Amino acid sequence: WAAKKAAEDGMPQAAEMKAKADQAVRALEALKQQQASQPAPAPSAPAARAPATPAASSSAPTREELEQARKEMNLLVWAAKTSAEQGMPQAAMMKAKADAKVQEYQRMTQQMAPAR
Repeated sequence: WAAKKAAEDGMPQAAEMKAKADQAVRALEALKQQQASQPAPAPSAPAARAPATPAASSSAPTREELEQARKEMNLLVWAAKTSAEQGMPQAAMMKAKADAKVQEYQRMTQQMAPAR
């Protein structure tokens, strides 16, 4: 909706918003297909993986890493909200992933604070 509205209003960021929306739709469709192909995923598996962060280092993240984490966080939050609104069975899994990404992003911003 936001990408469509931005394009209608001739906003310069319309193309970027459309690309993000398209990516989010693809991610949601992939989750739907994954859910349909799996009989019953173990509920503890996503929760066990979610807190693990690939960049769990003691050094402060770069601005690019922080921006990428922010984009991923926004996408996951959107996907969790959308799947919950649509009553999808993987809504809880998406919320867990979104919550983990929010925590990761907050941790990264806290690591950047002393470097400023």
